[in-house]
Amino acid sequence: MNHKWIADKAPCSADHSSWEIVDSYHTLTGDWNLYCDNEWKAGMLDSLFFLGFAFGASGFGSLADRIGRRRAWACSGVLLSFSVMACAASPDYFTYCFFRVLTGVGIGGFGVVTYVLAQEIIGGTWGGITGIGQAGLFSFANILLAPTAWAVPGWRAFTVVTGITPLVFLAFYKMIPESPRWLLSKGETAKANEVMVRIAEGNGVDIPAGIHLTDAASSTPDNEEPTWGRHF
Repeated sequence: MNHKWIADKAPCSADHSSWEIVDSYHTLTGDWNLYCDNEWKAGMLDSLFFLGFAFGASGFGSLADRIGRRRAWACSGVLLSFSVMACAASPDYFTYCFFRVLTGVGIGGFGVVTYVLAQEIIGGTWGGITGIGQAGLFSFANILLAPTAWAVPGWRAFTVVTGITPLVFLAFYKMIPESPRWLLSKGETAKANEVMVRIAEGNGVDIPAGIHLTDAASSTPDNEEPTWGRHF
C-alpha cells in the first residue's frame, strides 16, 4: 500500500516505491523535487535572498543619495514587484535562484529607502513611533501570509499575489513628496520650501509670512531636523 506525503515531509529513509508526492504544485519544494538528496537546494534559497538583501540595502541607499529618496523608492519597488513575478514564472530552479537574488535586492532597497524617506519628512519627534510602526506593519504582513497561502494554495499563484503588494504602495507615488532634507542637500531650496508648505497645509498649519528654509539648513546635522526661520 502506497502512502501519500507532502514534499517537505517525505520519508527519505524509506523505500521510495512506498510513497508518492501529491499536489506538488502547492509548494516549490514539491514541484521541483527539492527534498531528500536535493533538500540543500531549498535551504539555499533563503541564503540567496539575504545575499540580495544586503546588496539592495546598501546599493539603493547610495542611489537614494544621488537621485533622490522618492525615485529610488519607486525603482526599488518596481524591481521588487518584477523580480517576484519573474520568480512565479520561473521554468526551473536556477532561473528561480537568479530572480530570488533580485527579490532580495528589491526588498532590501525598498525597506531602507522607505524608512529614510519617511523619517526625513516626518522628523525626529515621530521618528521612533513611525519606526516601530513600520516594523509592526512588517510583522502583521507576515501573519497574513498563512491565511493567504491557505486561500491561494498554488505556490506560483501565491507568489504573484505577494508580488502585487509593492505595486499597491507605488500607487501612492504621486502623493508622496521628495525629502526636503535631500532637496536642501542638492541646493533645491525652492523645491524644499514647496514640500514644507505642502506638508504644513496637509497638517492644517499656517506658516507665518517670511518663514522659510534656506541653503544653510542643508548643513544641519543628520540627527537634527531642518530649521525654519528668516536667517538660516
